[in-house]
Amino acid sequence: LNLSVFDANIDPIEDFLINRKVGHCEYFGTALTLMLRAVGVPARLVSGFKGVEPTALGGSYEVQERFAHVWVEAWSEHDLWITLD
Repeated sequence: LNLSVFDANIDPIEDFLINRKVGHCEYFGTALTLMLRAVGVPARLVSGFKGVEPTALGGSYEVQERFAHVWVEAWSEHDLWITLD
């Protein structure tokens, strides 16, 4: 991925949303969290792992770095957190 800044004169989030439009899940999650908060929706960025590999011996699983992921949770009108990914 090309992670260079396109326009250093604007906010990095604006540069991502307007110019770059590609990136890691952290960029998309951060941008969505900030946009939700800007319109008054409580939101949080969550990091964790999405997926596992069964081990060769069986009966257990291995979490690998490639399964690292970031997603967003937003507070809904039904008084619960919803996952946005």
